Amino acid sequence: MLAYVGGRWIANGANRTFEVSDPASSAPLACVSALDGDETTGAIEAASTAFPKWRALLPAANSSGLP
Repeated sequence: MLAYVGGRWIANGANRTFEVSDPASSAPLACVSALDGDETTGAIEAASTAFPKWRALLPAANSSGLP
C-alpha cells in the first residue's frame, strides 16, 4: 500500500496496513499504510516543511484538495 508523503506516493518497506475506524460508531473507514519509524520521520519532516506555505493560504484554498 502507498502513502502520500512530501508530494509523492511512497511504498512502505514492510507493505503493512492498518484499519482506521470511526470513533463514534467503530465502523471501519479506511485501510491505510503502516509506515515504519524512518518513513514516519520522513512524513513528519515533509509535513513540517509544507506547513508554513499551507498555513498562509486562505481557508478556501486550504480546503480545495479535500473531497
